[in-house]
Amino acid sequence: MGKLAFAPSQARTFALVGHRSSGKTSLAEVLLQQAGVTRRVGRVDEGTSLLDFLPAERRRKMSLEAGFAWFAHEGQLLFMIDVPGGAAAAPEREISGAGADLGVLVVGVTDGVEQGVRRVLSSSTHRPLMAVLTKMDRTHAYGWQGVVDSLAAATPARKVLPLQLPFYEQNELRGVVDLLSRSLFRSDADGAVSKQPVPEEMRREVNAAREAIVESVAVGDDALLETYLELFELDDALLEEGLARAVESGRILPVCFASTHGPVGAGPLLDVLARFGPPPIARPVPLMDGDGAPLIASADGAFAAQVLASHIGSDGEPFHILRVWSGTAPSRGAWQWEGGSRAVRRMYSLRGPRRKVADYVGPGAIVATWEPLDVRPGGVVFQGQLARPARPSGLRPAIERRVSPDNPRDAERLHRVLQALMKRDAGAVVRIDSSGSAILGGVNSSHLERLLEQIREDVPVETSLPMVPYREAPLGTATAEFEHLKTVGVDPVEFARVVLEITPRGRPGLAFSVTADDEALPTKWHEAIERGVRTALHSGPRAGYPVDGLNVVCVDGDYDLFASDEPYFEIAGQEAMQAALERGGTELLEPLFEVVVEAPAGRVGDVLTEISQRGGRVIGLESPGEHTRISAEMAYRELRTLAPRLEALTSGESKLEAAQRRMAPVPERAIAQAMQESPHPVRQRRPTQATERAPALSSG
Repeated sequence: MGKLAFAPSQARTFALVGHRSSGKTSLAEVLLQQAGVTRRVGRVDEGTSLLDFLPAERRRKMSLEAGFAWFAHEGQLLFMIDVPGGAAAAPEREISGAGADLGVLVVGVTDGVEQGVRRVLSSSTHRPLMAVLTKMDRTHAYGWQGVVDSLAAATPARKVLPLQLPFYEQNELRGVVDLLSRSLFRSDADGAVSKQPVPEEMRREVNAAREAIVESVAVGDDALLETYLELFELDDALLEEGLARAVESGRILPVCFASTHGPVGAGPLLDVLARFGPPPIARPVPLMDGDGAPLIASADGAFAAQVLASHIGSDGEPFHILRVWSGTAPSRGAWQWEGGSRAVRRMYSLRGPRRKVADYVGPGAIVATWEPLDVRPGGVVFQGQLARPARPSGLRPAIERRVSPDNPRDAERLHRVLQALMKRDAGAVVRIDSSGSAILGGVNSSHLERLLEQIREDVPVETSLPMVPYREAPLGTATAEFEHLKTVGVDPVEFARVVLEITPRGRPGLAFSVTADDEALPTKWHEAIERGVRTALHSGPRAGYPVDGLNVVCVDGDYDLFASDEPYFEIAGQEAMQAALERGGTELLEPLFEVVVEAPAGRVGDVLTEISQRGGRVIGLESPGEHTRISAEMAYRELRTLAPRLEALTSGESKLEAAQRRMAPVPERAIAQAMQESPHPVRQRRPTQATERAPALSSG
């Protein structure tokens, strides 16, 4: 940037992804130092990392939010996203990682192919991906081969091919051999890197490994296959072109090697990113246009960008980080989103906490703005042509906690904190239950605990399991009458009489109607009667839960020309409704949820057993890959504690979502518990006829 001008074809956007503690941020720091952004390599464990700059990150020595940086290399403009690997950052991990054109899968060679690596491989089947084996300075000369074999076994649809070979001297990592150029990039004791010929003892191994690359590239590329079959070789230019196409299509997963404590492998890795990273234009992007068709990235087309993250700056102000997918971010006119718009004047390029006014804001750019956009992470902004992300499944996170302030006077403050948190975190779900309590949902236990930790930084809160939203429903048809009467002497001063008939409706909601003769019950009293009926439904006669799913018909009534008024018919409607419910009886209903669990194929038996023990009913099983998708129906009272149990059974490799589908009768074994948990006192009903005599007025 600066005085350098870049075209969209020169932009490269990549994301460092993988398992937690695999060395992603450490590798990012090495790349930043190699690119001249920093003078020395920042250390996560020493609290000197440029990208892990939050106090909580430096205290815990781990990434909690995505880090962003840009730099130039070999005439290309590279945008880097350091994606957190921990489960606590799962929503940001998914959104920010999907904002890159190339995923760089970081694998600690001493750790092997862990859960986070397998997760990336299974979710990136058709996305450009490469692997970098880190911590190479902690293993012997051939300790990496087993990791490469494990990668190949974990992604059989791709051809896993090393583009380099590590170079060891006296069992210490000293450099890497680039198989494409057949050159050794060797680091000396001072960290200086020199390009040298391949050592004689490695030439046969290098030639064989290079031939494997040439063959794999040519066999899958019709444009190169004829040349290869004729010459059994490809020149360097054709090989690089074919390899770039193979990486972009996801057919080949190239492998590089690097140290996270020094420059070994950093320079060659930057070369690979610049040469083989897919350009950001002339291909479909993960957005849709107004007609629902995939959006094609264009350098001069309509502007469309996606919010990758919303963070809080060191000044306490929120800001948004966006990926430009198409067009150029405009500094004039309003940025639009579904439901709003705002003019954005300044855009910045980021390097950790550092920012500068952005020079390049075209396709592939990662930019930040401090303008208040009412868009959550994952949301889309555009200008000129509607753009939107793929629609969510409609399922919600299935791990929730009831959150209440320690001090009731902090209720409004807690509400503001929850709203701000939900805007920053796409995985946070806040809802209000029937009792008015705030319910906070997260995508997993670690994510929910992280959300609660952020809340407690502002408001002391206590948590508990959410209440089950039980309901009562009528068991049968019943009729009841109530007469409200208040007299002074023998003369009525308040009078209303209502006769109601109730029947089960068979579906949620209330259907109220009046069939009484208009002479007996004029129309002007009907609304008051319905208000009374609805008030009575707030508390059922069995356990105090709201009543739902019934037809109510006012079949008769009476009024007095001088003593009747709306409040009296409201009272009569309420009392008649309560009497009818008691006479007909009610049953307890509970919500049943559709539950979707994604679990490793090897743990499906444990998951099915757990669902069965909780009274769940399995609906279907799908096995598209290494993970099995289990669909089931389960009561919410059991679902509330299912997520932590599944995480324990699957070592954190499961994913659980749910959506309410229907209400069903509470099983006999659970009725006592439901009645005991009711926070609603059962209302004591008045006598069938409320007669109250007022004191007589004196005549004097």
